Amino acid sequence: MLHADGREKTLDILSEGDILGEMTLFGSELRSATVETLEETTFIVISKEDFQLLIMEIPKLAIHVIEMLSERLRQANQLSRYRSLPFLMHAAGSSEFTITR
Repeated sequence: MLHADGREKTLDILSEGDILGEMTLFGSELRSATVETLEETTFIVISKEDFQLLIMEIPKLAIHVIEMLSERLRQANQLSRYRSLPFLMHAAGSSEFTITR
């Protein structure tokens, strides 16, 4: 994804075992971001149809993905609230704060 000024935007840094691209498994839209790895990486790619078959056979998989999606949505909501604040408070000392606009 890109910032409004055209610079690349890092959405997340994932670790071994993390899931990405999961939103396309539940909706009809194509991916909205690209992936760049910091080291050699192996991915498992699964089609929407195969994923749907898997979650019917292994319901715990669906629960895991839903929990992960819920956590990412919670984090996005927190970030959105943070960005909508009219000012930022920076700690200037143990009990002092400065306000910047």
